[in-house]
Amino acid sequence: ISFMELSYLSFIEDLGDKGKEGIIQKRTGSGARTGCNFFGLIEGMCCMRFYHFCTSICGSWHNRHLIVKDTFLAYITPKDGRIKSVILMDNGFEVSSGMYATGLRNGLQIMNTSRHVVIKCWTRRKAREWLEFIQSVARTHGKLFIEPNPHKSFAPYRDNILSKFFIDGSSYMSAIADALESAKEEIFIADWWLSPEIYMKRPIIDGDYWRLDKILQRKAVEGVKVFIMIYKEVELALGINSFYSKQKLVELCPENIKVFRHPDHARVGVFLWAHHEKIVVVDQTIAFLGGLDLCYG
Repeated sequence: ISFMELSYLSFIEDLGDKGKEGIIQKRTGSGARTGCNFFGLIEGMCCMRFYHFCTSICGSWHNRHLIVKDTFLAYITPKDGRIKSVILMDNGFEVSSGMYATGLRNGLQIMNTSRHVVIKCWTRRKAREWLEFIQSVARTHGKLFIEPNPHKSFAPYRDNILSKFFIDGSSYMSAIADALESAKEEIFIADWWLSPEIYMKRPIIDGDYWRLDKILQRKAVEGVKVFIMIYKEVELALGINSFYSKQKLVELCPENIKVFRHPDHARVGVFLWAHHEKIVVVDQTIAFLGGLDLCYG
């Protein structure tokens, strides 16, 4: 409800206290720079006024419902409530206003390490209210994530965290299987190589019940969102067949299983680099980190 600054995300306990909400206009596009920049020539050779003029002409504006929470901002489409983007408060988080930053008297620029968003409010007073509230949240609740952390970590130190060390693959895979089985909301997996048909618990005494693809299919059918990122190999050099892994997993439940292969070597000019993360995160509560992919071998 626009007048009362409410949305379906306002009072979800796990998302923190209700913050400021409201309708704003967002300029299309995001990234290090947006709009019509001609590979940086406009920004590098012309004055900021002309740069903002070009980005305003080439870009368009859309109504969005902006939500400020304790450690992030998000905006949704007013008509259907679909979440369009989430902007985390991190080491690169910054919010600014004014003609130089946005080219608008009633605009705000919101940035973090991966996003650059320009929004427009109805009046300068509204823009000032948004600016002051976001800065206030960043100085308090978001402070731990914005300040530099040891070892350049994105997250601050946490006290009293339960941890366990695994010395062999058998207990590690079994623990991951139990964690996946307990998932209620979401599963994140990042691997260099992933084999859908690998059995997570051995010896095999329960048929296919503990096979990785069966576990993920079972949870996806229950409504759990499954997100997987795997290394997109150079096929002439490696035979890990990430396309097969993606195809087999997505077809199990296209609605809730999303698989992303990265990087696209030729298109982005990346050749001597590979994903080597081995990460499994369940409900953003249980995390497995280490040197074992969920694969054969």
